[in-house]
Amino acid sequence: MKNVRHVFAVVRIDQFLTDVSPPENTITVKEIVLTQEEAEEEVQRLNKLNCDKNCLYFWQKTRFVDRQDMPASASP
Repeated sequence: MKNVRHVFAVVRIDQFLTDVSPPENTITVKEIVLTQEEAEEEVQRLNKLNCDKNCLYFWQKTRFVDRQDMPASASP
């Protein structure tokens, strides 16, 4: 697939909300970075910084799709 790039999302789960909120309200994408190394470092930093806030950071590989330059027939 053309115009697709792998990127890495830094994601937070607010564990203190898991019993009182819908699941979609407990997850935040903090940022998108370009390398797995950046994501791993940021997750480690944030988990250490926020260890007493009952939240968990992790990274997830995902795709950035640039549809700006794609022909209309190629878009979903």
